[in-house]
Amino acid sequence: MARRRRSGFPLRPALAGLAALLLAGAGIAWMRRPGTDDFAAGRQPFPAREFLDNFFGLRGNRYVVKGRITEQLRYGSDRTRLFALSVTDTALSDPCEVGLLVPSEFGSENIQTGQEFHILVEVDQNGLLRALEIKKA
Repeated sequence: MARRRRSGFPLRPALAGLAALLLAGAGIAWMRRPGTDDFAAGRQPFPAREFLDNFFGLRGNRYVVKGRITEQLRYGSDRTRLFALSVTDTALSDPCEVGLLVPSEFGSENIQTGQEFHILVEVDQNGLLRALEIKKA
């Protein structure tokens, strides 16, 4: 006696579609988790007053700086750029100017005078702020 094919709900394609929807939803939820949109989340703000008093204690530390580019001081042959960055701090009455070294890996960034940026920086051995991440304000 020949077996008849069952007619009814196709279970395997439905389960495969449900699994694909669950994976897509989990991927979207993972990408939109809290903290991923925050720039340099958990980093300390740049202590401009301490930096002006004595930068030696700040060398090697990383901070988030919000400032305005006031002048491009130097452009290196390896596409490294040196800028004057005007930083405001609540401990200071006037903004202070510090040197910002932008490595060649940010060569495609359009950085012009007068623009404001949020920058994750590291204080190097010479007292310059070396950019690690840059985001326009």
